[in-house]
Amino acid sequence: MRNHVKQLCEQAEITIDGEYLKLHGARRGLGDTIFRVDRGEAQDLLRHRSLQTTKDAYSHIEAEERAERISAILDE
Repeated sequence: MRNHVKQLCEQAEITIDGEYLKLHGARRGLGDTIFRVDRGEAQDLLRHRSLQTTKDAYSHIEAEERAERISAILDE
């Protein structure tokens, strides 16, 4: 699978810090996108045992969203 991802990155001319996208990095990126849409779906698709595991893994997103909500309230 690693070689397949490497070939796809080469064909698409995608590099991350001068290297091809690693499998765990791809999983994290996908998880990040899904988590922003639906936390429960992210837990299921990433096959985490609990929603808390998913929330812990993507806590930076929740912190970012809280900060944005606070800023919006303060701007009003």
